[in-house]
Amino acid sequence: AISRRPTSRDRPVAGYVGVLDERLDLALLERLATVLDDWDIQMVGPITKIDPATLPTAPNLTYFGPRSYGQLPEVMAGFDVALMPFALNESTRSISPTKSLEYLAAGLPVVSTRVPDVVAELGSFVALADDGDQFAAACRRLLAGDRPADNAVIQALLRWNQWDAIVDRMWGELSGAQQKLIETAAL
Repeated sequence: AISRRPTSRDRPVAGYVGVLDERLDLALLERLATVLDDWDIQMVGPITKIDPATLPTAPNLTYFGPRSYGQLPEVMAGFDVALMPFALNESTRSISPTKSLEYLAAGLPVVSTRVPDVVAELGSFVALADDGDQFAAACRRLLAGDRPADNAVIQALLRWNQWDAIVDRMWGELSGAQQKLIETAAL
């Protein structure tokens, strides 16, 4: 496979791809931009359900707006670290960790707030942080190669979460339940 990652850049890039809405922790994002002033922070996605004027601003923080799905591999190839700066609120209490899997599949290390499903399902695969300072420290550690899990373990996680693997497990569960019903009816 041909790498889409830039061969050289002046500064590391931490990035987010997704909807920019009430689920994001804007105070965390603002502090992250302040502490990681030697990095570029790129936010890619549409702004919905919040006033764009409430988004933090900083010289190293850029909002790129929405991109097509076809553009996302190239967008993420420009990141050194992927961000999941979600607020811990009613909107994120039952949020799925799918974005984590997408980032990991793109070969990116991930920093996330302690969203319950991320902690429960992917806590050993991503760096967990609670505020902008911890996010910045995690970004620096990840850039230096200090990863929560090695690549082989991440690849196994990704295989486990492929649609075909999920369907196979679901089919196994349904077949097992059906067999129990047949056995129970035979009694």
